[in-house]
Amino acid sequence: MVTEAIRKHCENILHVFGHNVRRVRENRQYSYLDLERLSGYSRQYISSLELGEKDIQLSTAIKIARALNIPFPKLFSRAFDTDLSVMREEFMDDDFLLVFSTNVRKHLAAVGKKEIHIYMETGMDTATINRTLNKRTSDPRISSLAKIAAGVGLDLNDLLNRT
Repeated sequence: MVTEAIRKHCENILHVFGHNVRRVRENRQYSYLDLERLSGYSRQYISSLELGEKDIQLSTAIKIARALNIPFPKLFSRAFDTDLSVMREEFMDDDFLLVFSTNVRKHLAAVGKKEIHIYMETGMDTATINRTLNKRTSDPRISSLAKIAAGVGLDLNDLLNRT
């Protein structure tokens, strides 16, 4: 069972993502219609995404970052508001799931833990953790990535960046 703290953390990361999307959209002076044309998602969908109401898949978040031409991991940064230099950075394609999995495994090895510790911390299904970290699922939900991040005690933003 997912703990209340982990559930709140996942909801919070969706709000962080949505807030950052709105901030970039407004900074770029894009209307909802502009972002609809660039991303392929409806205005209503983008609006609910900006409000943190949607648990989206990894591919959706990447498409939004690409449409806004902003580094994908930065959209999950809680420090986004204070780092205005982000607005000058551009989107770069990467295998973000591979980067995430690699960083999770590096962190677990560094602290002497195994994948089972993520299950013990989050209550997530071990099969979901295993499929995500072994890339047997190509398009996990952001909430699943956020739960794994919370389970290892790191921010999703940090786990999506190459180190």
